[in-house]
Amino acid sequence: MSTGQLDLFGESTSKRAEGLDLMRALRFDEARIVFGRVADDHERVTRLAIRLEAVPKSKGRLGAVDQALGWLDDPDLGAVPGLDRVLRGELARRLERALGEGARHGSLLAGALFLEAEEPSEAARSLTARTTTDATDGEAWTLLGAAHFGLGQRDAARSAWLAGFAQAPLSMDLAHIADPNVTRIIDEARDSCETDDGDPRLWVAPLGLLRGVFSVLDLPRDLPPPPLGTLGTPRERAMAALHLLAQERSSRDPVPARRGLKQLSEWLLDALLKR
Repeated sequence: MSTGQLDLFGESTSKRAEGLDLMRALRFDEARIVFGRVADDHERVTRLAIRLEAVPKSKGRLGAVDQALGWLDDPDLGAVPGLDRVLRGELARRLERALGEGARHGSLLAGALFLEAEEPSEAARSLTARTTTDATDGEAWTLLGAAHFGLGQRDAARSAWLAGFAQAPLSMDLAHIADPNVTRIIDEARDSCETDDGDPRLWVAPLGLLRGVFSVLDLPRDLPPPPLGTLGTPRERAMAALHLLAQERSSRDPVPARRGLKQLSEWLLDALLKR
């Protein structure tokens, strides 16, 4: 390769790096100019710029959100390292602006996008708003815990996961729980549950209290009261067990919990006796 070819190659590499930086900064018009001499890159950045413009920028424009989310897996994004992460964060911000301050019901999607964009602080803010609006959204509690865990806030993460398992266990997404102590509780519940116990996620909250992974102080203040009468469903029995173990952890008196668990769950009673 001649000296002239080396200079041209070096200039091209430098220009492409500059163009990629501009794309990551969402400065697509300037990136198009830089990529003007490189047909493939110029076409790619033009396509991405047009698609980003479809994302709502102002209040009330939500029609293009699904379309915008659909192209996040576009191969054009894979050609620009880090661009996918940046665009997810930008999508989350534009979504929040489009929803407006009063429409916090949309914070689940924005929070999930912030997590994928590796912005856990923004994710925690958005998902806190969501769980304040709807305490029965298990997916939001799961992601909120993941956001806190990503920030190194272990206690806050466990508090969020406990709230979710206590109020909406069947919508908790276990794939987003990375705390090894919590995943051990999940595994133990899965291994211990009997056939008539239903989904193991129902039993994570009471078992986590029993093992000391969750704190009784973190139980939601508006937790539904223990069910009365015949406890026919796994959900009713798990909720009753949660209340019994919360009382046991608070009073340090295991007798009422032992008596109650005998009617609710033999394996949970056995775990309490062996603790």
